[in-house]
Amino acid sequence: LAESNRLYSVLAEHASDVVSLVRPDGVVEWISPSIRMMMGWTPADLIGTAITDLVHPEDLEQVQERHALLRQGLPQHFEARMRAASGRYRWFSFTSRPVFNADGEVSGRVSGWHDINNEMGARLRLAESEERNRLAMSNAPTGMALLDDSHHLVQVNRALTQMVRLTEDELLGRNLTTLFDLADGQVIDDVLRDTRLAGVGQGELRLFTGGHTPAWVAFSLAAFDHDHGPARFVAQFPLPRLPLCALRTDVNTQGFKKSCFVAVVIATTRGGS
Repeated sequence: LAESNRLYSVLAEHASDVVSLVRPDGVVEWISPSIRMMMGWTPADLIGTAITDLVHPEDLEQVQERHALLRQGLPQHFEARMRAASGRYRWFSFTSRPVFNADGEVSGRVSGWHDINNEMGARLRLAESEERNRLAMSNAPTGMALLDDSHHLVQVNRALTQMVRLTEDELLGRNLTTLFDLADGQVIDDVLRDTRLAGVGQGELRLFTGGHTPAWVAFSLAAFDHDHGPARFVAQFPLPRLPLCALRTDVNTQGFKKSCFVAVVIATTRGGS
C-alpha cells in the first residue's frame, strides 16, 4: 500500500495536468506542483484556501452546483474559468470524482484540471463568426439557404421564402433539387459532379417561384473545406439583375415567360467530398 501511494504521488506531482484534492467544504487539501507552471500559483499559495475563490464570477453558480452533486457522491465533468496568479483567467476542463471514507461517506473530491484555454478561445471565435454570418444571412436582401451534406435545406432566410413563395417550415428538410424543374435533373447532377471533382460547377436551371412558370437562373457551385461540424452548403440567390431569359433564344419555344432571376449558388463541403 505504501509503495502504491508513493507511485501515485510521483505520478500526480509530475503530471502535466493539475491534480487537486479538495475537502467537502471546498478547502484545498493538496494540489500538484504543475499548478505553478499553468497558473503561477505555488501549492502553498492554495492549500488551506477555498477553491471557489479562484472561479470566475460568471462560472461560480454552475461550479457550486457541480460541487453539490460531488458531495452527493456523483462524479462530474465541467468547464470553468480559473484565476491565475497574474489575475487573468484561464479555461479548464475538470474531471472530478468523490472520495469516500471507510464508512462510505464522501470525504472529499479529486479533480483533474485540463487546460482548454486555446480551444475555448477558438470555440468562442467560431461562435462569434457563426452569429455574424447568421445575422448577415437573415438580413440579406437576397435569397440564401444552408444545406447539409446531403443537400437538404437546414436554414433559409426570408428573402428565399419570398422568392419561391414557400414558408420556412415548407422549405426546411427539402432537398435542393426540389426547388428546380425535374427536367433539369441531369444539369444538377453535372454541377454536383463537377463540384466534387474540380471544386466548382455551373449550370442554367429553372427555379420554381410559386407560380406556374419556372424562372431561369444561372447556377454555380463552389467547394471549400469546412473545419467545424458536418459539411454544409450555402446557397445564395441574388435578386434579379439582367434577366437570363433575355440571353436565351429557346425560352419562348419552351413556353416560358420572360420573367427570370439570375442566381448564384455557392456550396461548401468537407475536403471536396
